[in-house]
Amino acid sequence: MELFKVTDRERQIRELVADIRTHETVDDAFLAKSFTDRLLILDINGTDGIPEEIVARLRERDFYSAETVYDKSGNHTSDFGDVERVIESIS
Repeated sequence: MELFKVTDRERQIRELVADIRTHETVDDAFLAKSFTDRLLILDINGTDGIPEEIVARLRERDFYSAETVYDKSGNHTSDFGDVERVIESIS
């Protein structure tokens, strides 16, 4: 009995995350779920942020930065330094 059916979208996202994880500037990439959103967490090595080629690939798949989705501005730092967040918009 299949409890959870994996959609084509979810399968594509998982494949994208697995591919992004192999990029030389990515230490880790994984999906997380909040109550209303699916989150893509990227652990980027270095201080140059998310490489533009990865950002472009995420935009092609309708991913948006959390600052855009949540309409929040300001400094998003953590104990680990600057944090860039990308979130998939729920439609």
